[in-house]
This record gives sequence, structure tokens and C-alpha cells, in this order.
Amino acid sequence: MTPEQLQNLAESKFEFKAAKQTLLERVDSQLAFTYKGGLFKATPYLLAEIAGYLTMYNVDEQIVMMDEYQNPTVITLGVFRTMALEARQYALNAYATEFEKLKKVRKGDKI
Repeated sequence: MTPEQLQNLAESKFEFKAAKQTLLERVDSQLAFTYKGGLFKATPYLLAEIAGYLTMYNVDEQIVMMDEYQNPTVITLGVFRTMALEARQYALNAYATEFEKLKKVRKGDKI
């Protein structure tokens, strides 16, 4: 490879990583959802916590959970689980769609 080709390759990889990081940050913001005045993020940790509560409690029971700002919020487990799963899936679907577009742009670079 010529030095120019190596430079183009390095720039392309850097641009791809920067675009991917920007996309991840945008998707991370889409994980947020509100419930009864609290702000929550549909992370794997939150989903695991909900699953743990569901082993002990009924889906219709209400419990207290801390939101992103450490405020206690009374939640109904079944409804909260559904909202969290929907928020996470929406964000991941958006990420998958945008990532495919990003990969096509990257493959379009003729290096």
C-alpha cells in the first residue's frame, strides 16, 4: 500500500469509530423512559432487577424503585417491565438500522 492509501485507511477507520460512538450516544439517550414522574434507563441491569423482583412478587404488585436521579418511585411491576422492554427494543432497533447504514457508507469507501 502506498502512504496515501494507508492514510485514507486510517482516516476511514477513525471516522467510522467516531460515527459509531456518536450513534451509541444517541441510542443511549433513547433508552430513557419516564414512569410516574421518575426517569429510568432500560439497561440490562434494570431488566435483571425487574426479573429478580418478578421471582418474588406478582406482576400486579407495587414496589419502590430508585430512578436515575435516586428518587424513590412506586411502580407496578408488570407495567414497568413492559415499558422498559419496549424502550430497550425501540433503541436497539434504531441502533441496528443506523449501524447498517453506517456499515454501507464504510464499505462504499474505495480504499
